[in-house]
Amino acid sequence: MPAAVTRVFAYLWAPPAWPAERWQAHCEARGQALEAYCQAQGLVWQGLHTDRSLNSDPLARPVLKHCLKQMQAADVLLVQDLQDLGRRFYDVYTLMQHFHQGGHAGSLQALAQAITISQTAGADILAVLRKIPQLSPAAEADTTPQYQRSELSRQNGGACPYGYAIHPDSNEYVLVPEEARVVRQIFKLRAKGQSLRQIAQRLAHEGSRTKRGGRWHANTIKAILENPFYTGAYQTHYARFEQHHPEIISPALYYELNAHLICDDIAR
Repeated sequence: MPAAVTRVFAYLWAPPAWPAERWQAHCEARGQALEAYCQAQGLVWQGLHTDRSLNSDPLARPVLKHCLKQMQAADVLLVQDLQDLGRRFYDVYTLMQHFHQGGHAGSLQALAQAITISQTAGADILAVLRKIPQLSPAAEADTTPQYQRSELSRQNGGACPYGYAIHPDSNEYVLVPEEARVVRQIFKLRAKGQSLRQIAQRLAHEGSRTKRGGRWHANTIKAILENPFYTGAYQTHYARFEQHHPEIISPALYYELNAHLICDDIAR
């Protein structure tokens, strides 16, 4: 019986904020390098699949879903670098874990890190990654972030999240210093291992109140911990806007906690 042919589905994600010329040049460079690698290794090139979607779940990206559906046991999803899977630690970790757990056939390979993840390979790498809050800082961060509230956010309206207020003149989100301090405290306490109930009790003991003046409960702590709004992003079911408003906590801390956080411990 002939050996199965290894097909390679090259993949590349980059932020949608990149200018068109930069994106095109990046795609061409990555595509040429990956295709040359496949030719040298005798692998069947299936093209470079480029992606700029902002789904909160990386597995919901349409381009990536299309690749995964086509893959068979001998096939490879190939990236030059792990950061080509997404800027967030959560994106990279989720996709690596997905392949290791057999979510789709085939394997994931990153050339720069010399990593291959499949059902039979990569368990030791995943064990190490669980301890890392972020693979690397976000590339080329602006020295002076410019925030702009999306039109979608203005149309949706609704209550302003704890830690923020709407500026009466600019109609942009601004920080409420004391509330922002409490949000940071909640995330820091959770990162130290305190339960939702313990955090709520501590805030109550300190005299801190919710936005409506009520007492803190495990459910309200849980809602803050799971809200990506505090990373400076505005997210709906259909879209995500980065640098939408000032962040209170770093995306690295948010995804570190929420990648491993089991938030059903209200009764603890």
